[in-house]
Amino acid sequence: MIYDLNRISQFQRESINDIPNSVTRAAVLIPLFVHEDDLYVLLTVRSSKLKSHAGEVCLPGGKKDPSDSDDIETALREANEEIGLEARDVSKVLGLINPTLSKAYIYVQPVVAIIKDDFVPKNNPKEVDGAFSVPLSMFISTKDYNYYDIDWAGYQFRLHEFMADNYRVWGMTAQILIHLAQIVYDCKTLPFELYPEGTPNYVEWTKMHIERVRQEEEAPSKKRRKRKRGP
Repeated sequence: MIYDLNRISQFQRESINDIPNSVTRAAVLIPLFVHEDDLYVLLTVRSSKLKSHAGEVCLPGGKKDPSDSDDIETALREANEEIGLEARDVSKVLGLINPTLSKAYIYVQPVVAIIKDDFVPKNNPKEVDGAFSVPLSMFISTKDYNYYDIDWAGYQFRLHEFMADNYRVWGMTAQILIHLAQIVYDCKTLPFELYPEGTPNYVEWTKMHIERVRQEEEAPSKKRRKRKRGP
């Protein structure tokens, strides 16, 4: 398949402004590299000792630190902590794609970067059990693909699953990589249905949650103003 990385910088992502401070924010790095003229993504396996999502396949990343200047800094810092990715290992940060919301209602911003093809992960044993790479194109294919529909927050959501050898790439990680693969391969029509009928897409759902939080935070102040106007 033919890919074009320039499509990432040209992509008009959905931006969400005025995110309330009470919303937990995070960023993940999508480390891409070229091998034998094909585009690969580096993934990690979370430590089996972690309290949440133990042993699951994910992208390097984590919660935003108050000292982080932006989402790019968050993603690169977390990748350094988890797999030892240094600045010299990153050829170029290509840009940001659409944000999404985790099951724990964390606002997640994916950051796309090209890394050196000879980079060898130095896994932090406290956070990472292993790392592996797969062709990005697998996320717009039905090979070794499955899906599950679940009820969440009053809607039916589709969890996509891809098997790579013995690794299961699914959930939010799969969703993010489907989105990226659609961009770089200019894939306008997927061979599978991305969402169940009548379900908001991931960006719409993220916006709905942010707006709900904003309204909940504004409600107490409105009540206080009403009390002040009373007798």
